Amino acid sequence: MSRPRKRKGSPYYWYDFTLDGHRFRGSTETDCLATAKSIIAELRSKALKTKHFGQAKDRITLDIACGKYLLEHAQFLKSYKTVRTHCAHLIAHFGGGKYLDAIGNKEINGYVSARRVLVNEDGRRLVSDTTINREMETFRKIFHLARDKWEAQIGAINFREHRLRQPEARTRWITSDEAETLIEKAADHLKPVIRFALLTGVRLSNITGLKWSDVDLKHREIRFRIKSNIPGGKLLELPITDELADLLEGLRGRPQYRKRRMIKDATGKPMIYTVNQSDYVFTFRGEPIQDSFKKAFRTACTAAKIEDFRFHDLRHTAASWMIQRGVPIDLVQEILGHTQITTTKKYAHRDKTEKLNAMRRMTLQQTEHTNLTNLKVGGG
Repeated sequence: MSRPRKRKGSPYYWYDFTLDGHRFRGSTETDCLATAKSIIAELRSKALKTKHFGQAKDRITLDIACGKYLLEHAQFLKSYKTVRTHCAHLIAHFGGGKYLDAIGNKEINGYVSARRVLVNEDGRRLVSDTTINREMETFRKIFHLARDKWEAQIGAINFREHRLRQPEARTRWITSDEAETLIEKAADHLKPVIRFALLTGVRLSNITGLKWSDVDLKHREIRFRIKSNIPGGKLLELPITDELADLLEGLRGRPQYRKRRMIKDATGKPMIYTVNQSDYVFTFRGEPIQDSFKKAFRTACTAAKIEDFRFHDLRHTAASWMIQRGVPIDLVQEILGHTQITTTKKYAHRDKTEKLNAMRRMTLQQTEHTNLTNLKVGGG
């Protein structure tokens, strides 16, 4: 039977039809004849699509998709906390129960617009275009995983159309003289940190997390785990120069930090014990130095009369010094641990003197080896 029928003892219309030997039957869960006919037509259409195009894909909600992405992929990334924050913003805007196939270009445009208009009490934007682009990149990865790996239904979205124009990359670096002044004006616990950053070019997170177990002074080598798509991070090994060795030897004599943990004994009384394997290289007042010393760094910059300079710009400075002193850019790339050389180019900045000397080679004046009047035209 293809038409909806009533069954004894049920107020609803029922369907019962066969397609290629497969029987489909059940309740439409409605007592409206017109609605029941519409439901049956949709069921037959879905059955035909399954026959010709294979099993229909499952639907997946945004909260489940974000959870699967964090569990299967993002938890192995260095940027896990940032990605988790991206997911939280997406769920807060769309709602966790929103199906991915119900999110299209219109909905994405609404999300981007809503994030761009967020301002504080002073009228300043709370979310930059760069941050929104990164949130969209996380969303794009979730959509592609849902489509390709989880085989779920997703909406049709052109993420490229929603990408916002970002400001140009910073070109801030300082000279050797400015660096020495900065170190001189910095607090005592910051002086070795700044020197180490300039001598290695590594990120702040690698500096604050460096342990003596990663430093091999005997064989002159330091091991870092840097940002990478590889679970646990990519291993970066840097040789220790004489100047770097002197710096580390000086720090070696400082009291080492033992990571302390608060636990409770059998009676429930709090007690403290130490973990001997957690000796950090850079410490402050017996504790490992944290990345929350921005105020102290700004104070040092102000005292040194260096404006618009952040700690990460020390990494730009190290890269720029290497390029300016003749180090090949591919070698700079390896030292900084960049996967793409295009990223290294954003860090390495040329000095004005270098540009001037290069432009001086472009001249319209005659040289002693070239006499324009003696040049023959046409070759004969």
